[in-house]
Amino acid sequence: ALTNSFFLLDILRRPMNWADRMQVIERSPLYRMSSLWPSGWGRGIIPIQKQAISMTRRGQQILYFGGDIGNGVYSRCVFMFDFPKSTWNILFPTRMGASCAESGPPEQDSTYPAARAAAAAAPFSDRDSLYFGGSRASINGSSTEYRVFNDLWIFRTASGEWQNVPPSADSQA
Repeated sequence: ALTNSFFLLDILRRPMNWADRMQVIERSPLYRMSSLWPSGWGRGIIPIQKQAISMTRRGQQILYFGGDIGNGVYSRCVFMFDFPKSTWNILFPTRMGASCAESGPPEQDSTYPAARAAAAAAPFSDRDSLYFGGSRASINGSSTEYRVFNDLWIFRTASGEWQNVPPSADSQA
C-alpha cells in the first residue's frame, strides 16, 4: 500500500533555496544516481527533486511525471518507482541523450506532451495512465508568460509511448 512515508522524500531535508536548486541543475544531468534523495530510497536512474509532479499508482509501483524543476525549467520525463524492489527506472524518454528538461515556450510535438507541472493524473487500463492539463511559466527577462494546458494524454507503460487523445466533437460545446 502507498503510505504517507513516500511524501517524506520532499520534506526530509531542509527546503532548497533557488541558488541551491540551480547549482544542482547546472552540475548534474536531470536524471542520474542522485544524492538528493534520502538514503534508502532506491537505486537505479533516480529523478531529481521537483515541484508539482504528477503521480499515479500501478499496483506496487508509482509513475512520476513532469514537474517544475525551478527557474522556468520543466520536466517531461516519466519515472517509475517499484516499492518491492526499491528501484527507480526511466520510462520516457528512452532515447539515449534525450533531455528531460524544457524551458521557454513549449515544444510543439504531437508524439509526446510538452514538459509541464501539476497535470492531473489517473490510472487507465491495467498498466497505462491518463494525464490532463497542467501548466508552466516561460521566463523572458523581466516578464513571465503562463501557459495552461488543455490536453489529454495516455502514457503506455509497456512501450514507453504517449498517445494524444483529441477532443471529441461533443466536447467543443
